Amino acid sequence: MLTLLDRNRHNHPPHVNHIYKVFIRCEIIGGSPTTSHEIQGVGFFAEVDIPELSLTRNEPSQIARKFEHYRHPDLPADFD
Repeated sequence: MLTLLDRNRHNHPPHVNHIYKVFIRCEIIGGSPTTSHEIQGVGFFAEVDIPELSLTRNEPSQIARKFEHYRHPDLPADFD
């Protein structure tokens, strides 16, 4: 696991539910990524090519931190 975040402790609009976000690092070892009723698209992006984010769900600083974890896999996990 890379990160466990309490959504309410970050710069997101209020939400009726209490939400924790979990970021994990994984690897595709078989099959292929597909869409579903919850996933509109699947893609892999270089850090400089990240598409526009849904700022109600993801902050640019959170994504930047994941690339830090990618470059430095020995970094400890982040917890709120």
